[in-house]
Amino acid sequence: MLLFNQPGTIFSNSGSANILWTEGCYWGDFRASHPVAISFFQKRPYFSEKFDKMNSGPSFGIVSFNIEGFRGIKHAFVEGIPADTKWIFLTGKNGSGKTSVLQALFVGLFGNRDWSNILEDGSFDIHLQIFYKQLSIQRETRVIDGRDSIFPPILPNNEQISTMSQKVLAYGISRLDISSDSSEKNSQSFNLFNSDGTLFSIESVMKNWDYRSSSEDLRKKNPSQANDLKSRVFWIKKTLLKLMPNLSRIEIDKEKDQVLYFEKDDNGNLLQEPKSFDQLASGNRSIIALVGDMLIRLLDFSPYGVEPAELEGIVLIDELDVHLHPTWQKALPGLLSEIFPKIQFIASTHSPIPLLGAPKESVVLKVHQSSEEGITVEKLDIDVTQLLPNSLLTSPVFDFEDIIPSANTSLSDLHTEDSFQEAMANEEIKNRLKKIAQTL
Repeated sequence: MLLFNQPGTIFSNSGSANILWTEGCYWGDFRASHPVAISFFQKRPYFSEKFDKMNSGPSFGIVSFNIEGFRGIKHAFVEGIPADTKWIFLTGKNGSGKTSVLQALFVGLFGNRDWSNILEDGSFDIHLQIFYKQLSIQRETRVIDGRDSIFPPILPNNEQISTMSQKVLAYGISRLDISSDSSEKNSQSFNLFNSDGTLFSIESVMKNWDYRSSSEDLRKKNPSQANDLKSRVFWIKKTLLKLMPNLSRIEIDKEKDQVLYFEKDDNGNLLQEPKSFDQLASGNRSIIALVGDMLIRLLDFSPYGVEPAELEGIVLIDELDVHLHPTWQKALPGLLSEIFPKIQFIASTHSPIPLLGAPKESVVLKVHQSSEEGITVEKLDIDVTQLLPNSLLTSPVFDFEDIIPSANTSLSDLHTEDSFQEAMANEEIKNRLKKIAQTL
């Protein structure tokens, strides 16, 4: 029997469960195919401070987790993640298990089956403490021999737990291919668990909405919907342009049935020749594919008229920094949280640069692996907002012990200034002093 010593607990034993809601006056039961437990309770006085923070942060996120027996994770436990956390960064060496942790969190939030796929064989236990709107939810997924679990209880606002799970999005390192077809390869989990996944094409959706918004028939029968579709196309373009400063505008060519992207050069001058999605640099393509897929999936559960700032969910991203120039790596976390303030992002990275641009409401988790303990996770109490790149690299966040160039042969000539401009100015002064010394 699974038992949480909390009000509102769901007790589960051998696949059956009873809902016990002490302050919601709701009683019921459900059948699960395998042992699983979820508990939830309404806002209580001792949670008031935690939930007050949610007014300015995500409305859905993780505050603690306990993972046992999942893909090399013998036991990984983390608690004390603030409820207003916008970004959770996973760092660690190659092969330390960052992807496994992301996959475990996804299974804990979503379940172990997507389409006909069992995401992980074997037996494991994932216990999450999450917040969802004004609720604190304890959710335990216990899987035996890869068999799936079902979560059909109803939340106080009559929203299904399964609806909440649909707001959990996951992205692996392959984020360059988009498709307008719905298939197993663009299912909710596929991209994080496989290397050949595709993401939903925001281009196809934009064209569809643009054509429909211009339809005389729709404008006569439902002018409000036509205006909402037109509005959606407008702010999708606005969102993408804000995330990618090298683009000047995005246009839909109805004659060619194609979305065209107009770029700027390095000096900000407009380039006249537009490009298709496939012609763009990989950095642009990865952002368009990722953010476009996010918008499609989250808008699918939202009424017309909803803007990005109102969308809520948890988004997991493996290797956030892949394909991106350092300037974009730094800008992206802050911009994503500005555009999607109700979303909690959980991302792995090998680069210190995204942490330089992260909102102050961010947490860093260090992933370790050893033969004795397997994969473990440590919450680092380090204020990265006070660290420059060198300090961040050599901190426990990245354990980069030697930042001196390997080819350096003279430590006395090594520049330790904070910027390249300062280093070159000092070099110029040094050279002038040498010339003066030679004339004496």
